[in-house]
Amino acid sequence: MLKVCLVSYNNPDYVIATIDSIVKLEIDLEIVIVDSSTNLVILEYLNRDVKLPFRYYWEPKQGIYHAMNTAWRNCNSSDIIWYLNPGDRLFSSGALCSLVSKIENSGYVWGFGQAVIEGDKYEVFPESQTKIDVESLNSGELRISHQAILVKQHVLKGLGGFQENYLITADLDLEFKLLNLSIPYFEKNIIINVNTEGVSYNRVVKTLVESAKVRKDNGLLTQLQVFHWLSSKLTKKVLLHLKMKWFS
Repeated sequence: MLKVCLVSYNNPDYVIATIDSIVKLEIDLEIVIVDSSTNLVILEYLNRDVKLPFRYYWEPKQGIYHAMNTAWRNCNSSDIIWYLNPGDRLFSSGALCSLVSKIENSGYVWGFGQAVIEGDKYEVFPESQTKIDVESLNSGELRISHQAILVKQHVLKGLGGFQENYLITADLDLEFKLLNLSIPYFEKNIIINVNTEGVSYNRVVKTLVESAKVRKDNGLLTQLQVFHWLSSKLTKKVLLHLKMKWFS
């Protein structure tokens, strides 16, 4: 069964928008909500308006990756896990169903499709011709949205889920581990319309620092290479900011 997992903290409008985008899916699925909100708005909405089967878990706020781990731990080993961020919206039911079918019936234990950023047709990633391997992800040629990934629960469990010592980039760490584990199925169509108001988009410097640490922890960069990698990335960010400022 497909388990659509969302974690929430005082953002009911975004959660509702995401669930509303999947309610007409003609596929066997269940919604899993891990909520740390200071009110019961989401639970009341689920009980009142949602006709799909759902599981609701409340826990004290302990970080997004702790909540994401709570979600998969409350699923079955044969379930296919799909993590969405509140505010994301399904783009194509056909592409999603194709990916689910491949994982259920073709021997793949995980796969992913394309994502589009807020409906911008020029921000579709990854490109269909991109090489799918660890080296391409490390170099930045391959960009995978975690919201476009579907993975079997037993695979997440075997990898230990999301590493909670990361605050922003545990999804990148998981992507490296998944690519090292097995070949994924790539659905060459857009699955998800990504909301860009998440943590990693709004904390650029901290995201880059953690991204460097993920690469070092996965044996892709030495300590010296971390310094050069960060310097290069931060320089590009500063130059881009100045360019935008000059021409605005």
